[in-house]
Amino acid sequence: MFKIAGEVDPTLFNTLTELLRKRPIPINRSRKTSGVGRSQVFGICRQRTGHYAGSRMNYERPDLFEEIIRIGNQILPTGFTYQAIQLNMNYETEAHTDKGNRGESAIIGFGDYEKGELVVNATEVDIKNKVILFDGSKWVHRTKPFTGTRFSLVYHTVDRDFKELPVFSFVADDKGKLILREDLEGSTRIYNRDGRVTFSSNGVYPVVIPKKSILRNCVDADSPLQPNKL
Repeated sequence: MFKIAGEVDPTLFNTLTELLRKRPIPINRSRKTSGVGRSQVFGICRQRTGHYAGSRMNYERPDLFEEIIRIGNQILPTGFTYQAIQLNMNYETEAHTDKGNRGESAIIGFGDYEKGELVVNATEVDIKNKVILFDGSKWVHRTKPFTGTRFSLVYHTVDRDFKELPVFSFVADDKGKLILREDLEGSTRIYNRDGRVTFSSNGVYPVVIPKKSILRNCVDADSPLQPNKL
């Protein structure tokens, strides 16, 4: 049902925790099966059109995207692959299964919280500073009540074959203004300064358009985001 893949030094999450305290992730009201709360996906996600594309959170919060990839590179078991990461902040999930996922997920909790165990089927699992592997697409799971500030990361595979995460880089347009380029397994999208897709090589345009400039709170434009290959 589940297995413990290892324990993690809690100081590994210091930078991520500080970033989230300064600027929390927004509330997600679209997770109908697990409930409303601060829960956002990074990496690849399924759009309401049915197509898969990079999550808007990748370019709204590249600081978080890079940090959770850095953490994953250090804590995940050898050979574990993923295409998406769910980041949760004080999110008490209701009982649900992850219908859009495939195979095992890796979950870990961190923060200054108490209780808040993960319940898989009817078994309680302490995930605080522990990497737990379980198949959330098959087993019903939920979060027990907790006190304090509870964060969690869930590294998982979407229900489609991808072998890499989206790769982002800042490039200059014909007027010298910085724009964002997203590459994903042979397809390319170009976003303007308002976060709107101005070009899509495969004709897929994400339906969720960010309201804030994609260049706000981003890494230094002189140091483009590096490829995040699995």
